[in-house]
Amino acid sequence: MALATAVRLRSRSSRPLVLAAAAAVVVAIAVASLGRAGSASDPRLEGTESLPSSAFEEATGIRVVRVATTAAGGLLDVRYQVLDPDKALVVHDRERPPALRSERNGVVLARRWHDHVTTRALSHAVVYHELLVNSDGAVRSGDEVAVLIGDWRLEGVEVQ
Repeated sequence: MALATAVRLRSRSSRPLVLAAAAAVVVAIAVASLGRAGSASDPRLEGTESLPSSAFEEATGIRVVRVATTAAGGLLDVRYQVLDPDKALVVHDRERPPALRSERNGVVLARRWHDHVTTRALSHAVVYHELLVNSDGAVRSGDEVAVLIGDWRLEGVEVQ
């Protein structure tokens, strides 16, 4: 009788653990579906002008230093140096946040890892970073991406 009671108690005590595990799976699936990649017809592409590097820097006030995969490929680390703090405020645009478009598959990624826009002042010559969610591993090391900032686009940036 004591053995049967102990087995029954163990199975009841593991129920919360099983329920917690099931809830975690449901949450993980929901989060993954929120981060689905954009498409080649993404509205962020409309109205952007492709510029050579020097013209992009002049228009946006920033120099793209590096784009690299991080967090086992789940995030893209975009590093940029501020050349003109007033022009560089375009990176804080809530309507058209910075984005990357894969030149391999056309997917546009703009979902920030921290899901909020800062309004901090930018300083000349300082290198800042932005982490973007790399939904479904759309961009891989060695790919080329276009960096979309405001109304401008810098193409041919190699992902490290």
